[in-house]
Amino acid sequence: MSPDTRAKMVKAAHQYAEGARVAVRGVRKKAFADIKKAGPASEDERKRLEKQVDEFTKSHVEMVDAALARKEKDLAA
Repeated sequence: MSPDTRAKMVKAAHQYAEGARVAVRGVRKKAFADIKKAGPASEDERKRLEKQVDEFTKSHVEMVDAALARKEKDLAA
């Protein structure tokens, strides 16, 4: 591949990764809305659920970032 083609592919990979991050954050926002709507029994329960959603979001964003890093490495080779 030419350097120009590689650069275009890396740029496309970054766009896909950002789209995935936005999708994960959208799910987080929906989950928070559902938690508030359902009205858990206590404030502690709501905070616990929100913390779980945040951890889930963080782990999935990290997976997207790791996949992007692998793809960049593959394209550089």
